Formats: sequence, structure tokens, C-alpha cells
Amino acid sequence: MRQSSDVIDRRARLLDAAIQVIGTKGLAAVTHRSVQETAGVPHGAVTYYFGTRNDLVVAAVERLAELDEKRLIDLMHQLMLVLARRSPQPDYDSLQQALIDWIESDPIHQIARYEVLLEGTRNPAVRTAVSNGAAAMWRAVRPIAVAAGSEDPDHDARIIVALLDGLIFDRFTRAPDDLTPLRHGLERVLNTWHP
Repeated sequence: MRQSSDVIDRRARLLDAAIQVIGTKGLAAVTHRSVQETAGVPHGAVTYYFGTRNDLVVAAVERLAELDEKRLIDLMHQLMLVLARRSPQPDYDSLQQALIDWIESDPIHQIARYEVLLEGTRNPAVRTAVSNGAAAMWRAVRPIAVAAGSEDPDHDARIIVALLDGLIFDRFTRAPDDLTPLRHGLERVLNTWHP
């Protein structure tokens, strides 16, 4: 049983190292060697778990999606609290801070996610993994759309995820010092449904 846990731990360690490489150096820098060096494992370890570079990239995308889903739990909890209060004016300042904390808790992870999203436009295997991850995020966000009063929560969950993606992308690429879109973007979409 211990050996199985060690295998899972080493595989996760290698995938986390791949995410680190993607987020700091870009997808083109992902090689078996760069991931081995980042993870501090012996030569051949990456090949043992992931035969090809494409296998490694697809597994890293799946790991990103898994981590995203876990990280969303706290943010969704904050959103539910804001909406559950049913006050005339929900506490969007707290919500903004929760978003900032979520985004900035691991910026390398966020940047790596955008790298693989673009790769998905060129690589069918990565596209499938990205699509599966997106579907998991839509499911995680669906209760927020319901709590906000959406009449079509499946569709509106996709809108919330797309909005969050855009806000995060804007934060890292276009307006890193301007936090107002984080507050006003989500506030506007939630106010559309909030009773």
C-alpha cells in the first residue's frame, strides 16, 4: 500500500513541477529533462510515468483542472455567503478580496492555465483535457448561479467561469494594478440574477 502512495506522490510531484515549468517558462520549455530538474528526481523518472511529452502535457492539464476544482471550493464558499445574506447590497468588497486572494495565492498556476488553454487550440488531446476541466468548473460554479437566482444555471455557470477567466487574464496581462474590474465585473453579472 505504501508503494502505491509513493507512486501517486511522485507522479503528482512531477505534474506540479511541469505546471511550474509551464507557468514560469512557457509550454515550449516543457521537456522530460526540465521537469525532472524542477522536481529534483532522477533521470528517467518522467519517462517512466509519461512516455511522451504530449502524455506529460495532457497529464499536467488534468492536474491543473484537479487543482482548480479544489481551489474553487473556498471561493465558491465566499460567493455563497455573499449571496445568502440577501442584503440590499451584498458585500462586494469582501468578494473582491476573496477573488484577489484566490488569484494571487498561486499566480504561476494561473499563468500555466492560460498557456495550456492556448495549446488546446492546436492539440486535440490537450483540448479534450481542457474541456473536461472546464466542465468540472462549470459544475462547481452552478450553485452560485442558482443562489443568484439564475433561470438557466447551467448556461450562467459558464458565463461566470468565462467572466472569471477574463478577469484573471486581465489582471495578469493588461491591468495588473487596476483591481476595479474584479469587483465590478462579478458584481454586475450577479446583480443581473440576484433577487
